[in-house]
Amino acid sequence: MVSEVKYYTYFEVAKILRCSEKTIYNRVRSGELQPFYNGRKVLFTEDCIREFLEQTKPSSRDLQQNP
Repeated sequence: MVSEVKYYTYFEVAKILRCSEKTIYNRVRSGELQPFYNGRKVLFTEDCIREFLEQTKPSSRDLQQNP
């Protein structure tokens, strides 16, 4: 059975991550977020968002250095 992939727009990703759409545009431009291009539409998968969150999650070492 093939699982269905859910796609999100810039607006939806910004809402999920609680930031502005401009921030999402900047993250894409810098290469931190990898979108999926469907013609002129720019979409993001759940895996894309999850990978971004893993990259930006502070390590326990970072938390110890910055109390």
